[in-house]
Amino acid sequence: VLPDHPPTIGLSVEIDLSSNWIEGAIPSFLGNATALLLNDNRFSGSIASLCPEFVSEVSALDLSNNFLWGELPDCWQGFPYLSLLHLDNNNFTGKLPPSMSALSELGYLSMHNNSFNGELQIPTQNWTSLDVLDLAYNSFSGHIPAGIGSSLHGIKILNLANNKIFGKLPLSLCQLSELHVLDLSYNQIWGTIPECICNLQGMTISAHDQDEFFDPFF
Repeated sequence: VLPDHPPTIGLSVEIDLSSNWIEGAIPSFLGNATALLLNDNRFSGSIASLCPEFVSEVSALDLSNNFLWGELPDCWQGFPYLSLLHLDNNNFTGKLPPSMSALSELGYLSMHNNSFNGELQIPTQNWTSLDVLDLAYNSFSGHIPAGIGSSLHGIKILNLANNKIFGKLPLSLCQLSELHVLDLSYNQIWGTIPECICNLQGMTISAHDQDEFFDPFF
């Protein structure tokens, strides 16, 4: 267990405590670091303690593979420099908070294997720096945003597998010229695969039985 009130941490400190057996709540003082890697531990509880009073300098936040739970706090406007957010394999719930749309520097967002739910809302107009978006193994519902391809130009990996997403594939997916992996397996997606998908070089599409695609090429 980390102490509650250690000496003040300077803003230039990078903290890597990954792959240990540290348990308990995440103390608020760790939010002063520029990089905070707490993955693969036994931390539990909410992460509201990391909400900055003013502006956080943290650029990388990895809390994956812990026992964290609850809804994400709605304070992400306080993380203007955050480029990596890794929350995989916890038990977070609820919707993505509105303030996450302020993360304009975000390049890597992974929330794989949690209990998030509600309508899939991706702030495509603000997350234009994304390379990787992994929201697989949750309970997000609704349609894939129609304008996803017109804003996320540089995205390389888009993984929305094992959710409750439904509807047709938006034609704007064909604008994702840098896309390498598109995994939409185990949802309720239906309709045809747009022919323009063939123009995306080097891309792997994953779709399984629960997706009701008709492929016009076969």
